[in-house]
Amino acid sequence: MEEALGAFMGAARWVGEPLMLVDEAGRVRAGNAAAAAVGARIAGRAFASLVVDPDADVERCLQRWRSTEEPVSAELTFRSDGPLARPRTCLGQRTSATGEIVVRVAAPEPDSVTAGRADERLRRLYALSAVLADAISLREVAHVIREDAPGLIGVRSASLGLYLHRLFPLRESGEFAAATNEPWLDLDIAGNPEALSAFSEPGRLAPDAGPTADAPHILLLTLTGHRPEPLGILRLELDAPLPPDEAAHVQVMAGQVAQAVSRAGLYEHEHRLAQRLQISLLPDLPNLPELTVAARYAAGADQVAVGGDWYDLFRLPGGRIGMAIGDVAGHGLTEATEMAQLRSVLRAAALRVDNEPQDVMAEVNAFICAYLPERSATACYLVYDPARGLLRYTNAGHMPPLLLPPGEAPRLLPGRVPLLGMTGVAPGPCGEVKIEKGATLLLYTDGLVERRGESLDEGFAFLSALVADTHDMAPDMLCRLLVDSRDGAWPDDRALMAVRFEVAGTEPTFACPASRVRQAGRSGTARPVVG
Repeated sequence: MEEALGAFMGAARWVGEPLMLVDEAGRVRAGNAAAAAVGARIAGRAFASLVVDPDADVERCLQRWRSTEEPVSAELTFRSDGPLARPRTCLGQRTSATGEIVVRVAAPEPDSVTAGRADERLRRLYALSAVLADAISLREVAHVIREDAPGLIGVRSASLGLYLHRLFPLRESGEFAAATNEPWLDLDIAGNPEALSAFSEPGRLAPDAGPTADAPHILLLTLTGHRPEPLGILRLELDAPLPPDEAAHVQVMAGQVAQAVSRAGLYEHEHRLAQRLQISLLPDLPNLPELTVAARYAAGADQVAVGGDWYDLFRLPGGRIGMAIGDVAGHGLTEATEMAQLRSVLRAAALRVDNEPQDVMAEVNAFICAYLPERSATACYLVYDPARGLLRYTNAGHMPPLLLPPGEAPRLLPGRVPLLGMTGVAPGPCGEVKIEKGATLLLYTDGLVERRGESLDEGFAFLSALVADTHDMAPDMLCRLLVDSRDGAWPDDRALMAVRFEVAGTEPTFACPASRVRQAGRSGTARPVVG
């Protein structure tokens, strides 16, 4: 709403006719300087109260204007001592960005050409505001500037140069460092003098000679936010220098770009802050001779809050090893705190009970039901006995672990019991599997297999195909492949723990009589039936 008001005020200042922004309740939110002819203080007043003509059905006019983004005319007479005291043509339309109404009191016929230009500028400004409002990340904003802005601004091309350290200082070293791989130029990097020179001396036109196909006019506009330091530069290629009125309008549109860049920078900053907080809540995994272990966590493309994804691995009495993966529903500090609690409860239960995964999960479920009654969570707890090469597990509503035996196709470990947080439901055993030396086990959260526009079965098939030929890949590299190299198609948080078994028994065999298993996707991939 505030962005729509800013867009209106930025465009309306250049319109010489009365222009008003009317909200969904029929009240005037704002007007330009020329709107003073309607009334000295019109903001906050009902639009109908400004009209004196008793025959005018103002509410019907408002309804018609709300129904279209094209200007619709109506004859209205305003309570005014000046020229507006006689019937005037009013053009109203819904804004594409917010659904509010823009009402323009049309100028007399001799000024219709000027009015037409004003309408066109207002339309282009609202169209740019609408596409920028849908852009969340810096990449999305830069894509809008490159693909949509030239046609809306009326230039050959548009590009961004950004001071990334001012937008989000928490970025990792080297992140976004290669300007050739990003839809903007990083103005903090001095390694490309030729490219940087294209963004030098904002506010002036270059080259001084007339434009040609190879040498257009260049307009550089500084983008500033709420701080005095510039956030970046908008570079526009023009066919010819702009007349003063059009140049002023382009400055207004550059202000909308600056708002979008500032908003995206805040999103990127909060996104990384949440990710660092999340990682600080996760454990440092022990160095065990029986295993080679690596783990990764990454916040989702749609998330700026701390998530509930977690993993753990620890030594148990008798030489056994416990490992777990889980997810607390929701995002926020509360969910992150509860995630840490569940991880601690699971560890304490694992040390008390006689090494049975279902008993450990039963204690965790009892804790949630008693102390977090409104919360639900999923988790998979596994116990590995290196001496016997035996892995036993209970999966409470979580994603099935993926086992990659040496030289064989990946397999999803079958069996799943209800998720945690259900009163009166005791998690039972799911199964056990003999582990062969060199096998790799992947424990992951749903964000790793959930992709926009795809089912979970498609996600499982994609993951299985991705790791099918990674038998010799180190767990750390495997985590980098699956987590660090994902793009915006992965909207949710994703956690992954990759475990390579260095000490194990014989060839893996499954024993899970209580589970129904069907073949799906690739040959040799077992997929549990859920439900």
